Amino acid sequence: MNYYFRPLWKFVFAFHFSTEFILPQFNLGKGEANVFTYDTTDMLWFDGVYEMRGWQYYPARGLSKAFASAELRFPIYSQELWGLLFYDLGNLWTDYDDMSFQASGYLMSFGVGIKINIPMLPIRLYLARKVYYDLSLS
Repeated sequence: MNYYFRPLWKFVFAFHFSTEFILPQFNLGKGEANVFTYDTTDMLWFDGVYEMRGWQYYPARGLSKAFASAELRFPIYSQELWGLLFYDLGNLWTDYDDMSFQASGYLMSFGVGIKINIPMLPIRLYLARKVYYDLSLS
């Protein structure tokens, strides 16, 4: 789900929320238990560029994922060069049943960035700060 809001001048607030999950697969063999396994390449993850900026090479994988992002975008030069302030929030769970919107275990990042929109070659440069928040540790 995406929502864009333009409060004044050429500033744009962009909000993004997504959630994904992988359900168990059905085995067609008679009498077999419904056992499912996934390769790590099939599981959900954060790329660190478009989702959870600053968390590149984050090794965790899961069967369910939630991600939210808020950005304040402003044009620097026409439509080709934009500046932005951002805040990302996301979590991965090892099983789709474990998915919860409680505050514990979430990854966060915030920072500033520049978007260069060249046709067929978008360039993103971010300066991000990573934050990990876990209520179970306190």
